[in-house]
Amino acid sequence: MLSAQTTTLAEEPVNDFWLYTQRDFWLLQQCALLDPAVVGGFCAAGDANKPLLAATSLAHVLANNVFDDELDPDAYAAEARACWDVVCELSDEYPWLAEVYLAGYRACASIEGVGCMLGLAELYEDGCLVERDHDLAVQLYRCAVELRVAQVMAGGGMLDAVIADIC
Repeated sequence: MLSAQTTTLAEEPVNDFWLYTQRDFWLLQQCALLDPAVVGGFCAAGDANKPLLAATSLAHVLANNVFDDELDPDAYAAEARACWDVVCELSDEYPWLAEVYLAGYRACASIEGVGCMLGLAELYEDGCLVERDHDLAVQLYRCAVELRVAQVMAGGGMLDAVIADIC
């Protein structure tokens, strides 16, 4: 018999990042395969289906961007921030969109995306789309600062540049 403490495959971390799990990967993969045009074909024409089509299209774009071969995690963070209002508006009716949004952030944070770590920290600090967790927010902020310091130092930069970059 398995212990209650044994993690399932879905809870296993990806890229050794404790927040990005196999479940996140699977969800992003499924959304990347979505074809919003096909979803639109199943819906009758009219304004009532526009929110579903918008949510599906946004999930598809976010997921595809995560799997882009030339993914820049910080550019992804900026893109995710740009669609924040739309995600908040649509996630009340389509909670899976919030899951895709968070999974994309976690995926990019797992490949040393400082902007995504900072974005996740803000979400956990404010309790937006996730349950408020100040300890996790602090942990993410620290990881982001440590990673940015390491990146700048590896490039021969100065600590002042790190502080300016984060602030």
